[in-house]
Amino acid sequence: MHNLFHGTESQNFHVWINPDNWLVKHQLQQSGEFFSGKINGGSNLLFIPNPDFHGETTPFQMNIMNKYAVEYNFEVFRERHFNRLPSRLSSIFLLPDKEHALRYHDRHLDHVNGRVLRQVFSKGEYTYSVHDSSWVDFMREGNFTDTSLIETINQYYWQGISVDEVNNKQLSALPNWHDNPIPEVLYIGRISFNKAT
Repeated sequence: MHNLFHGTESQNFHVWINPDNWLVKHQLQQSGEFFSGKINGGSNLLFIPNPDFHGETTPFQMNIMNKYAVEYNFEVFRERHFNRLPSRLSSIFLLPDKEHALRYHDRHLDHVNGRVLRQVFSKGEYTYSVHDSSWVDFMREGNFTDTSLIETINQYYWQGISVDEVNNKQLSALPNWHDNPIPEVLYIGRISFNKAT
């Protein structure tokens, strides 16, 4: 796979951190490091859909459920077809460089509001894969029910194909389509906020 990397050689990335978050403060003060989950080959889903649900929902619930449904679909597809790749649910989300981190900021102001951009460094053994976060944004905005379209987007995402590489009339005709890629790194391992000497 051209978007999967293993190694021990030092790599640097960028991440938006919330300096007011107690866990971030603790990790920075205690060790200056963060650890991801592991690649376990099994399911990383915290919740599974309830096929027997017959209750009522509100628009507020639907917004929350749509975001989880997107992550659920990505994870189920990864488990079935790309289980060697890191899970979105156990990885540290990083950005490959400062330029892309700033582009991510411009597109995700609500997510990075109050956060600080920091450079981080791999430490020890790691595995990471690179994907276009634009596919995730697109799925979150779309409320898609077309399973073939969901599968197509999942395929592009997990293969590391960026939105600007795709000439798909069905996608480009949708109102929330944009073809400006922002790569994200799904990182399994340890990162340090201090460069190793």
